[in-house]
This record gives sequence, C-alpha cells and structure tokens, in this order.
Amino acid sequence: MNESLSETGEVKILCVDDSQTNLAILKDTFKDEGYRLAFATSGEDALVVVFEFLPDLILLDVLMPGIDGYNVCQVIKENPKTRDIPIIFISGMDEKLQKNLGYRVGAVDYITKPFDALDVQMRVKTQLSLRNLQKENKELKQRIRDLEKH
Repeated sequence: MNESLSETGEVKILCVDDSQTNLAILKDTFKDEGYRLAFATSGEDALVVVFEFLPDLILLDVLMPGIDGYNVCQVIKENPKTRDIPIIFISGMDEKLQKNLGYRVGAVDYITKPFDALDVQMRVKTQLSLRNLQKENKELKQRIRDLEKH
C-alpha cells in the first residue's frame, strides 16, 4: 500500500493533545511506521503547526485549554489549503453527542481514550489510503480535463 502523499515521499502526521503522556504513547505507536511526526499541546499551537507542517493526517484531542479540538477542526476545514486533511479525534469523551459534533465539524473518525495502539495504526492507515486514492482521483480528473482541451 502506497501511503506516500507529500512531494518528499514521506507521510506527515500531526498529533495534538495537551497530555504529554498521550503524545508519548502516540509517538511510540508510530515509531516503526516511518511517518514524520509533529506534535502540538494546544489548539493554538496546532493551528500554527498545521499551516507550517501541512500534515497528511491529524490526530486531534477534543478537550484542550484555549481553543478546543472542535474549533481547531473547523478552522482547518474552512481553509482551502488544509480542508482535505483527514482529522481523527482522539478523546476521553465517549458520548454520542460529542462524537456526532466531531463528525459534523469535519472529522473522519473518532477514537475514544484509552485507545488501543493497533486500532489507531489501522485507522490511520485506512485514512491515509483513502486520502491517497482521493488525491490520485483528483489528478486523473485534471489530466482528463487537460486532454479534453486539446
């Protein structure tokens, strides 16, 4: 499975959580996957990193001081440069209402804490594969449009 999305050939993942313990667990979860990871501990930091790092996928905590994950997700989804980045919420909140809100603001998945490392790995791989297919589909459509012009 070709998960490479960026021009450099590496897959970039942004992990956002105000808990250093959770970030360490995520770092350990992906240590053998070959991904380039970036970390943020607040919503404000996440927004800065998103636009500098331009990740292929974001793992985003919901409850954080300052800007919460829902608002971070909304900002990312409103920007044409970042709207196609898949966002997976990772949260200790397991209520249907919170999950539904996560999906409404643009998340592609919602994982509850404590999470299983293998489950997170597989969900990330699935979303990266889907994003790669969407990117390829977009490029093919553009090539068809270009050919139809000639």
